[in-house]
Amino acid sequence: MSLLIRPMRPEDRETVIGFVQALNMFEHGLSGDRCLDRASAEQTVAELEEGVAAARRVVLLAEIGGTPAGFLGWSDEEDDVYVAEELRRYGYISDLYVDAAFRGGGVAQALLTEAEGLTRERGIKRLFVGVLAGNAAAEIAYARFGFSPYAATLMKEIA
Repeated sequence: MSLLIRPMRPEDRETVIGFVQALNMFEHGLSGDRCLDRASAEQTVAELEEGVAAARRVVLLAEIGGTPAGFLGWSDEEDDVYVAEELRRYGYISDLYVDAAFRGGGVAQALLTEAEGLTRERGIKRLFVGVLAGNAAAEIAYARFGFSPYAATLMKEIA
């Protein structure tokens, strides 16, 4: 079956909400801090849509044989002034999810390739993605695509 990567359309909203909710459930197992309700997933999608309307975000949907297989959220960001001026703008992958039925079939790699293309098309020289601690499968997939560690964010619970 053929893999198609395309921009999210209004009729994809329910599918993407479902994907966001599934991603939240998966990440909750790693971090314990994700909201699992539908309203939170709806709000996430609304924020993605606002960014698309402002031309600073892109939401891509992957389809295999016409069936939604996953999605990716990408944004055009700018770092603080302590970063060299020519490197301040960067592409950021905020969300990447592949439905369990389609994992291992190259969907994530195809979505990452599109994110790299978006970054390059805008004249941006760096692309970032965050990974929750303990998500070894994502780390392996990103490393296979050419990502390497850049920074680590550490957290301490305060009681």
